[in-house]
Amino acid sequence: MEKAASVVNPQFRLQMKMKRVQTGLQRMKASGKNPAVVGEHLKDIGTVMDKGQYAEVEKLLDEALEMLGETEKAPNVNGQK
Repeated sequence: MEKAASVVNPQFRLQMKMKRVQTGLQRMKASGKNPAVVGEHLKDIGTVMDKGQYAEVEKLLDEALEMLGETEKAPNVNGQK
């Protein structure tokens, strides 16, 4: 159900990716690594989100997930992997 909803509803997909990023940041911090570089990468995400640039938000989240070692790809806002 989650995968079908994520293709139809980009905001749902972005929320799921944000949760994965948050979990990854917590895991990184718990392992003694400094998550600041990932946080710096995401510093403008709120501004981009407010502008409704969902494809750019998703790109930032995907890059953060990659930085965190979370490389599982899901279709992006445009429906592409």
